[in-house]
Amino acid sequence: IHCHTAFTDDQVEFGAPLEAAVFGAYCAGMSWIAATDHSYDLDDLTGNYLISDPSLGKWRVLRETAALLNGSLDSIAVIPGEEVTCRTRRGRNCHMLALGSEKFIPGSGDGGERGLLHATERSVGEAAREINEWGGIACAAHPLEHIPYVERLFLGRGPWGREDLETTGVTAIQIHNGVRDSGFRKGMAEWIGLLLAGRRVSAFGGNDSHGDMNRRRSIGIPLLNVRESPDHVLGRVRT
Repeated sequence: IHCHTAFTDDQVEFGAPLEAAVFGAYCAGMSWIAATDHSYDLDDLTGNYLISDPSLGKWRVLRETAALLNGSLDSIAVIPGEEVTCRTRRGRNCHMLALGSEKFIPGSGDGGERGLLHATERSVGEAAREINEWGGIACAAHPLEHIPYVERLFLGRGPWGREDLETTGVTAIQIHNGVRDSGFRKGMAEWIGLLLAGRRVSAFGGNDSHGDMNRRRSIGIPLLNVRESPDHVLGRVRT
């Protein structure tokens, strides 16, 4: 439910072509995959992550590519989407998966494109309402995952609160994000709490993979090192 493709392309993050990700998912025996690239990447000019594209060319190509794959494959479905940066009630940047929305939902708060200015365009409620209005599903993305201090300071990121998870229109929660850690345990507890309160919220597991089929490689300290691990690999955690 959470997978980045080559349309995620910025200072420190990148992915694989959607076709390659879909083939990898097919080989792993999966029946569907959601392409959820960052909203702050999908609104960039192709080849330049510092310049916005008012025509939303990357977002349109992502949707067109998904439609072509859905028209040619019988064994696996591709859900076009995005990982939207929105604002919690405490004013921190968090991430929401917009699955199948026919409209692009902007969210540029933590893209690092405006220096230390990290105010984002939509609150959790506003983003969820817009996603629903355009035929999509709003899913809280790894809502209780640990956020490093540097990301909190420079990108304004923060966890979801219970009041955010109870927002009207948020009907799904990705409680597993590739690693069974404290974020998973807290997410599970929040999901159970929502169910006991009478809220019908679906739980999902994903990997936040960035083109990682066997091993995950990512930027550690920019310009200094690259990290490698067996976590967050496509298809390892499934719903």
